Amino acid sequence: LQWGFIGYITEYYGGPDSPPDETPEYDLVFFDPSVGNWQNHLPVGKEEEWSRELPPLHMCSSYQGITTGSRRPQLKMREGVLRPDLNIVFDQLAYDKKRDRMIYYTGGRTFAYSISDRTWSDVGKGTAPPPVTAGAMAYDPDGDLIVLAGGGHVAEAGLDGRIRGYTGTWLYDCAEERWGQSETRVEPPPRMSSPLVYDSQNKAMVVFGGDGQSHYLADTWIFDMGSRQWRRSEASSGPPARAGHFAVYDQESGWVIIGGGYTREPLTDMWAYEVARDRGMKLHPEVPIGWHISADIAPEDRLIVLTTSTKADGDTMTCNEIY
Repeated sequence: LQWGFIGYITEYYGGPDSPPDETPEYDLVFFDPSVGNWQNHLPVGKEEEWSRELPPLHMCSSYQGITTGSRRPQLKMREGVLRPDLNIVFDQLAYDKKRDRMIYYTGGRTFAYSISDRTWSDVGKGTAPPPVTAGAMAYDPDGDLIVLAGGGHVAEAGLDGRIRGYTGTWLYDCAEERWGQSETRVEPPPRMSSPLVYDSQNKAMVVFGGDGQSHYLADTWIFDMGSRQWRRSEASSGPPARAGHFAVYDQESGWVIIGGGYTREPLTDMWAYEVARDRGMKLHPEVPIGWHISADIAPEDRLIVLTTSTKADGDTMTCNEIY
């Protein structure tokens, strides 16, 4: 399931109340590997009407979706359906398995999308993290928590009153629907465009590399969900520096698998990392294409699905860029 956008400049293509002329697909689309194609995930009661003609896109009033605290996306009734302004997401999303919903943190707002009901809601109570972009989130089903780490493009006061340009580490309590900042002794260096994944065997979050804004990173960090503390991997082998790569966790092998991404050029190599042994391994074959890609894994089939920056000639669905 995908929601959000990248690639429109709202100064030229519209904002929340001045949608663009073109609607290439609905706000939400889903991919069924058994069918092999993307489809619109239309609201209940609107399937027939919106299958004939899609509703307008309502995008957050910002430049390229980089939303400061003064431009938070709205959640409001549009065309008879409660929908949030489309905004850039990157990896700031997680699947809440217990409640069958997606949780998005974008532009300083926390939204939930119920997959079965196909409805949106505001699930952010109390204090929230800075409205970062290009951070990363992952869900811990054992603790019923979501971790948010990394990200940038903000300049707002933190809890201590000092101006910060990144998040630190935040935990979202899915039952209470509240954020809280984790008190960590050490933090990974600030980074963007680096996904976070949950290793269920070792009860830990793992993040590799990312864009440090002045340089690309090649470090691996582990966040222990028991102690709620970060530690840096000491593995002697691992991927070269990069950002914009994909990362998934394969429960059967216990591997965190990363691949693709970019530095000055697209990268297509693929690697595995084992938390328990603290070691990295190069995998074969390579991914079909690099640059900024995202992925998910179908655990029963052990099938990784990538969305990429290319598509077949004549395909008008902007989301239909898939391996």
